Formats: sequence, C-alpha cells, structure tokens
Amino acid sequence: MKLLFDENLSPKLPALLADLFPGSSQIDLVGLRGASDTVVWEYAKAEGFVLVSKDQGFRERSLRDKASPRVVWLNVGSACTSRILRLLRDKHTEIERLAAATDRPTPDLSLDAQALDAQGASGQALTTMINLPSTSLYPKYFGLKEPSFSIAPDPHYLFLSEQHKEALAHLLYGAGESGGFVLLTGEVGTGKTTVCRAFLEQLPEGVEVALILNPAVTANELLLNLCDEFRIAVPEGERSVKSLIDRLNSYLLDAHGKGRRPVLIIDEAQNLRPKVLEQVRLLTNLETSKHKLLQIFLIGQPELRRMLERDALRQINQRITARFHLKPLTSAETGDYIRHRVAVAGVDRPLFTAAAIRRIYHYSGGVPRVVNILCDRALLGACVTRSSQVTPAIVRTAA
Repeated sequence: MKLLFDENLSPKLPALLADLFPGSSQIDLVGLRGASDTVVWEYAKAEGFVLVSKDQGFRERSLRDKASPRVVWLNVGSACTSRILRLLRDKHTEIERLAAATDRPTPDLSLDAQALDAQGASGQALTTMINLPSTSLYPKYFGLKEPSFSIAPDPHYLFLSEQHKEALAHLLYGAGESGGFVLLTGEVGTGKTTVCRAFLEQLPEGVEVALILNPAVTANELLLNLCDEFRIAVPEGERSVKSLIDRLNSYLLDAHGKGRRPVLIIDEAQNLRPKVLEQVRLLTNLETSKHKLLQIFLIGQPELRRMLERDALRQINQRITARFHLKPLTSAETGDYIRHRVAVAGVDRPLFTAAAIRRIYHYSGGVPRVVNILCDRALLGACVTRSSQVTPAIVRTAA
C-alpha cells in the first residue's frame, strides 16, 4: 500500500503510521512545497498513491474525475497530529481496502475529527510540511533515469566549459608548485565547488589534500581541523597554537622527505576572519632552506578578492602564484550545459526547445545553479501539462 499525505498534514505521520500499517510498501509525504494542487494530483495518480488530504478541493475533484487517484478525505480542520492519528487508526481497515481495490471506490471516507473533541484532545494547529522533492515526478515521464538538474554537485554530471577547464588547470598547476597561494573566486553558483571536486578526482601523484569547508572558526580551531585532515595525532593537553604548528611542521618535513606534496584547500575562504587569515599566511613560512612545505588554495566569492586587496593583507596578495575568477556561462555554453545533463540522465532527444534555452539563459544569467533550478521546475511544469518539450511559456511560468 502507498499512502501519500498532502502538505497540510503533520510530518510525524509517516513514522507513526508505519506501525499502524506494517504491510505497507510505502508511506510518504508529498514533497511538492509550494506546488499547485494539479502537481500533487498528477503525482498521486501517476505513482499509484492513495492521497490522504484535508483539502476539500481534492475530495470534490475525486467525485468529478473518473480517472482520479484514490482519495481519503480527512475532515479535521486544524486538528493536531494525535487526533488525526486516532482517526486513521479507527479507519485503517477501510484505508487498506481502499488501497487494495482495483475498481475506483467511494473516494470519501469522511474521517471526522469532531467526534474526538469531546474527549479533550488538543486543538493546536498543524505544522506545515512538505519534504519530498518535486523532481520525483518528471524523470519517469521523460524517460530520465534520475532527476537531471539537482543543485548538489555530482561528478557524473561534470560539465567543464572552457573557463572551468582553465580554472582546473590553475589548480593542477598550483599543486605542482612549491608553496604560496592559489586563488579561485567566482559568484555564488558559478561552479567553484565543481572545479574543486574535479581537481580532487584527478589529484597528481604524491599530492595529499586537507579540505576545510567551514573556515568561520578561530585560528586554533583551524589548526586543529588541519591536523585532523592530515591525520596528525594531537594529544589532549597539547592544543595551543604553538604545539599545533610544531606538530604540523614535523608532519610537513616528513612528507617533504618522502616526496609528498601537502595541499590545504579552504572553501568559502571569504569567511575567514582577518586574524585567522594571518595565521594561514604564516603557514607558508613553514619551509626548508629551498622549498615551501605547504601549498594553499583559497576558494571563495568575489569579496575574497576584494578583501585581499586591502593594504593589511598585501603580504598574502603578493604570495598568490596563480589566480582565476570564474564567470557565468555564455548563452551557447548554457545550451551545451543543459543538453549535457539531459544526456547523462539517459535521454538523447531535446527536452528543451532552442527558444526555451534562450529564455533560461535570460532568467539565470548563465549561473549554473540557477540554470539547474529553472530547468528542474520547467521539466516538472512540462510533465504536469503533458508537454513533450519545455517551451518558453513553461520557462516563464517556472521562473
């Protein structure tokens, strides 16, 4: 049995109902936050869910639409989770019969909360929920093996434009250098993390990486994180800045003697505090008579570049041996990017018209993360309207 709860019901219900319906194959929440009733309706119908809702509109629609999903209507008003759960427990036999029926049954079980009011149940308002992503709807419709426009960086969908390739070349060059800084900047969503992950996927031989993802810490905490990344043991009583630097220096000297090249990557480096940034600079002073022992990559937003232009930080700026600023994709690259992600997800035919791609570029400015969000919404819109391609009108609605 597959039960699907709409956005106005409690997020606690699936876990509670797992015990009530132990034979269920799936008990889920609709994940379409902010989506129209049509999207919820079509999702329930396409995936074979029994739609459990307090929405009177779903009840009325089920009475009119012969091809509708099966509906359990909860006449619960603003009832709390415990009251709804008690209603569902009272009616679980009817719900099981409804889910198992092959013919379309009476859609309204009219589970009514008023009968419980006299028992002193709380009348607290329900919390609003919806957690399953809308992308669960369109892949099956278009024949995609998975949602193709997730904003999470996925190496399978790696797309490197010419400038992304150049940025990656700067990182690979920096990994072979002896000491100093490499600076990679770009606006939010332009692909800095993608380039960084591409670098980690093809590390040059002998390079050892410490990756700091949250640099909004004190100097002492940063050094502790660095030791942890390089697997340097730090006894409980030896955590002063001096002790940590001494241990780090010993590790770096040992790595240098064995022909290894340690690299420190600091993502979101614009969040480094000035005192911490100064401590990072001092790490480049760890050296032999001929070689710096630690290479440092600073990756961040454009304000990092402006921050390093300050007179107080000129020593760091002077030590940057390679720097690159990522810009958004061009219109042509945006089209290549969209077609690439669709192809990786298993579809070779064009899902977006040329005009739709131009509209996506207009709205997104070529920022890959925004492109992903728009494409995801547009595919969902095309699915709901039963369109074979995304058109400019669908993109406009999605935006």
